[in-house]
Amino acid sequence: MAFNKIARKSSKFRVIFTVPDFCWAPSPAPPTVPPIPFSLFADLGGAKTDAKDAKMLAFFAQMTAQKEGWQTMLCHPPTEAEEVLGALVNRRNQLVDMRTAEKNRLHQVHETQAESVKQLIAHFDRLIDELDKQIDEHTHTHFDGKAKVAEQIKGIGSITTATLMAMLPELGRLSHKRLASLVGIAPHPRESRETKFKSRCFGGRYAVRKALYMATVVAMRFEPFIRDFYQRLLSKGKPYKVAVTACMRKLLTILNARMRDYFAENGIRTA
Repeated sequence: MAFNKIARKSSKFRVIFTVPDFCWAPSPAPPTVPPIPFSLFADLGGAKTDAKDAKMLAFFAQMTAQKEGWQTMLCHPPTEAEEVLGALVNRRNQLVDMRTAEKNRLHQVHETQAESVKQLIAHFDRLIDELDKQIDEHTHTHFDGKAKVAEQIKGIGSITTATLMAMLPELGRLSHKRLASLVGIAPHPRESRETKFKSRCFGGRYAVRKALYMATVVAMRFEPFIRDFYQRLLSKGKPYKVAVTACMRKLLTILNARMRDYFAENGIRTA
């Protein structure tokens, strides 16, 4: 049996008592901390304010105290179909980047090496065409319903749809504001105490933002509601980049709303 020693000091003597462990009251159990939902973390985004810094610190402290809550944190692992589609889209982006590099190099190499560069560009073209077929087949096999909803908007083609399905599974499951922050097209404040900077967009998922930009450029020409929205912004004196970013957010908001309606109509849970 273990004993604990207690010392009590009088004016001249020190008396030591030994008390067995079972005489001590058991230590209270640590308080249970409810898991912080993904929505709070999405709200934090990339903003920098004192209030949001405090929320982030509180979030870190709660997650440190609640080790068993890791299963309910931030995001769910992608499905096998999403992983395969994401790998196809990533590989296509890599090949497109390499082809662009070779096209730029074509204007710099010596004329004796131009044919070699052209052959490599043609090889990349064939590989990209093969990947496009695989991406289209995989998308309409595993994401046919969601793909049809996305492709109803002019400017959103098969590659943009595949990028959204693989790299933005939260589409239709989050609020418009949180989704825009996740993609990186929502302006965030930058301030600390008395210092304030101009709000700007940064961070987010680059591949999704890049695909959404290309779709928006096309939609500004051929999709009436995006074209009219873009013209209104220009008539108010908004700079080109501000107007395009606003159109990207508008397009993402419409996509998010339509995808949410699709989930509701088909009885698909979004939580």
